[in-house]
Amino acid sequence: AMPSDAQVIAAIHGVTCEAVPLAVAATCQESLADILGIAAAAEAVGITFYYQGILGGFFHDLSETRQWYLQAALDEERNHLAYLVAQGAASPPTRLYYPANAFNDLPTFLGILDTLENAFIAAYLAAMQQFARLGLPLLAQTAGQILGVEAEHRILGRFIGGQQPPNNLCLVRASFPCVADAATALRPFLQGSDTFTRAADLPTTTQINVAVDRFGCAPIPTAAYRTFLPTVRRAGR
Repeated sequence: AMPSDAQVIAAIHGVTCEAVPLAVAATCQESLADILGIAAAAEAVGITFYYQGILGGFFHDLSETRQWYLQAALDEERNHLAYLVAQGAASPPTRLYYPANAFNDLPTFLGILDTLENAFIAAYLAAMQQFARLGLPLLAQTAGQILGVEAEHRILGRFIGGQQPPNNLCLVRASFPCVADAATALRPFLQGSDTFTRAADLPTTTQINVAVDRFGCAPIPTAAYRTFLPTVRRAGR
């Protein structure tokens, strides 16, 4: 039987998720090209971040299974970018910027991972609302497919860092009303700043393949239209 509220409270032993505000209606009017371009730039930031992390000195100090988490994340971000480009996204920047010590030690890397993945999640949430406004339900659903994986990255980063519980939110945060807000938040990664001084080039396909090794993600079809026809009964049946 479905447990009562009292039974649930007793079972969780005081471990509760953090309340998160619901999404609100956005007033922005963003074009498809704008949304795809911002998303592609964000994925380029993610690809380069995970690639540089795998090259970082702390990577080989991780257990093998935790190395796999980062390798799979790199492959997943690569697949996200490929999908966006196939939908017409403009080519993203090929030189990205990070804090000078971004890849020096694991705690710093994981802190930036959390910042980036929360931004990616919020960007795709905003994109879903804009795609719905534009009458593009398939793109909205596919953005949800990508968002789900970005949320996995966030939780695995918290797991690697020993944060408890790693799945600490009741809902993911809809931090950006508009997709353009994500571009603003990611600007230091895209343009550099006084503190984002470590430049890194978007890795090539070959470089990503070497870094991912055999720990890539499983291919999953993107959302597609489904046609459902009513069942027609023949007379006498």
